[in-house]
Order: sequence, then structure tokens, then C-alpha cells
Amino acid sequence: DQGHAVTAGQAWHENLHQTIISVQQAEGCGLVIKQHIADNPLKRALLTPDDWKLLRYCPCPVLMVKTEAPWTGGNILAAVDVGNADIEHRTLHSSIINYGYQIASLAEGTLHVISAHPSAMLSSADPAFQLKETIEARYRNACRQFQTEFDIPDGQLHIEEGPADALIPRVCHQLQAAVTVIGTVARTGFSGALMGNTAEVVLDTLESDVLVLKPEDIIDHLEELVARR
Repeated sequence: DQGHAVTAGQAWHENLHQTIISVQQAEGCGLVIKQHIADNPLKRALLTPDDWKLLRYCPCPVLMVKTEAPWTGGNILAAVDVGNADIEHRTLHSSIINYGYQIASLAEGTLHVISAHPSAMLSSADPAFQLKETIEARYRNACRQFQTEFDIPDGQLHIEEGPADALIPRVCHQLQAAVTVIGTVARTGFSGALMGNTAEVVLDTLESDVLVLKPEDIIDHLEELVARR
């Protein structure tokens, strides 16, 4: 009922993404919200898009706004990679599902979860990866804990075969999702970008707003990089 306190200002620090990050750090903002307009393919092939740089280097969650559609009553899609079971991924999965759950609760919407699994390989040393059915069962079993914690029925859990950067936009389209929550795990500045660039690749193809999260240790690392400038 009291609304929000809003301030406006102008700033510039070398380039767009560094300007946003500098203001975010100076103001102690816990979320960056930015309109996303896709670059044309030729420009993207020659230059790293500013929004990709923002996703890589911003030390807080980033919400890329792509549509004018309201979130109220809509489907919320949380994308996780349960095939990676290390502590960093498990922590990030929990954060992604929790954010998705909170958004769905506030928007009175429905939370869906997707995880892509690899194709079966008869030559695999692990019998669990020789058949599609056993791979899917393994992935579904890995989802049981957060299914129970956040009351996600099997019908809202999408475990499908194929590359994540193709499956996530497809399921988002099928659900007409209002927002997709996705995570990034790879450190920047070490010859790599974001988890196989999945977050960057799907940014242009998703037909929803996109909330991108990072683990706490990566946020700490990025804050250190900003402080060194």
C-alpha cells in the first residue's frame, strides 16, 4: 500500500555493463533489471553483446525483461542441471528452485521445472546411461528432494532428452512461461564463460523474461574483481 521509493540518476563508466555494475555496487542493489533487445546475428558473431557481459560480470541476480506480459497467474519455469551433482551445482539448483517458487507464490502462478538429460550411449561404462529410461529415472530421482520441499508434482517436472539450449526455449514456449529462472556456474576471467554459455545462448531464443542467478562464491569473486578496478 505504501509503494516503493524510487530514485533516478545518470552515470557512465567506460561501457554499459560496467556502468550498471558500478551503480549496482555503489547502491548495494540486490537485483539488476534490464530490458533485453537481441543483437542481430552478424553483430553478435563479431562482438560480445553487452547483455552477455552483464550476465558474466554482474555480482547479483539479473532480470532480463523481454516481454510486456504480466507474470500474474502465469507459468514460471525453473531450469536446473541435475546431471551435475557437485556441491556448487546443488546449491545453485536449490537457489533456482527457491526463486522460482517465491515468484510463483507472489504471482499466484504455477512453478514448472526442467532438466535436460544426455542421449543414451550403449558404449557407456555406466549401465544407467545406456538406456533412455534409466537416464530419465536417474534424473527424476535426483529431483525428489526439491519436489518434496516445494510441492512440485510430477506433471510439473519436465525431464527430457536433448541439449539444454534447445529444450529450455521449447518447453518455455509450450508452457507460455512468463519468466524463466536459470543459473550460471563457471567463473569469469579463467578462459571460460557461463556453463557452456547456456544462459547466453537461450537469452535471445526464450519467449519469456529471464532471471539469471549465480552461486554465492562466484558473486564474491565478481565483487572482488569490481573492487580491484
